[in-house]
Amino acid sequence: MTTISQSGQSPKKALFLLRRIHRDLSCEGIEDAWAEAELILCHATGLSKVDIYRDNPDISEDIIKTVNDMVRKRLSRVPLQYITGEVDFLKLNIKVGPGVLIPRPETEILVQEVYRLFKEGCLPPCPVILDMGTGSGCIGLAIARLIPSSHVIGVDISPRAIKYSSENKALNKIKNFHVLRGNLFEPVRDKTFALIVSNPPYVRTDEIASLQQEIAFYEPRIALDGGKDGLDYYRLIIPQSIDHLTKGGFLAFEIGIGQFEEIIRIAQRHGLALFRTKEDFSSIKRVLIFRRP
Repeated sequence: MTTISQSGQSPKKALFLLRRIHRDLSCEGIEDAWAEAELILCHATGLSKVDIYRDNPDISEDIIKTVNDMVRKRLSRVPLQYITGEVDFLKLNIKVGPGVLIPRPETEILVQEVYRLFKEGCLPPCPVILDMGTGSGCIGLAIARLIPSSHVIGVDISPRAIKYSSENKALNKIKNFHVLRGNLFEPVRDKTFALIVSNPPYVRTDEIASLQQEIAFYEPRIALDGGKDGLDYYRLIIPQSIDHLTKGGFLAFEIGIGQFEEIIRIAQRHGLALFRTKEDFSSIKRVLIFRRP
């Protein structure tokens, strides 16, 4: 890595630093190096991209040191979201860090499909919704914001996930989202829901080592590992969901590549009817929605 000079010999203008960050990232094979360079500089300086490109301001020595530290971490393949500590998710500011899964654009599709159910009148006016395996809380919080009349409960077994989801609730000032710690349905054993939504671990165990270093080395294995075929949690959630769905209630999943046929079979064996599928940006079936008759 070529660190950004702090000796005064190199210009301290924002655009110069931006080019240097981009060079360091791209030389090490970081994808979307220019976009990441912009994010690093914006985060370190508190400036917007408009500020940087329009004004090209001077950057202080302290900020340069911060930028250098962020670039070093990124070149070690620490996820950029862990470095900045945040990610945008459907206009929510979601805090993330080691021990919690980083929200993906594909998961936004899952939330949008839940909102579509509400807009189409498939859900009651004030639905009670369960976000199973809430993690950072991004799914439950986004649903709660989109459907202010809803009451959303997020459940997770991880203490760190509970910490982040609680902080994100406070940060985004969302009052109709609540977090419970426990394994699967244990914390809500006596409750029923109009909709259960989940993005469970769905990566096959033998695939984890071949994932991007940012994922395989840094993101929590408990949030990734779906067992031998990636379907362990679907086999756990689907049969238990029957007792926790109201009549006509919905079960909505994010799923992995090529898993839709087997998950549909599992759901149908337990009496759930396929209601809708939705593809992601790469035309991969990414969301499955089932309905309890």
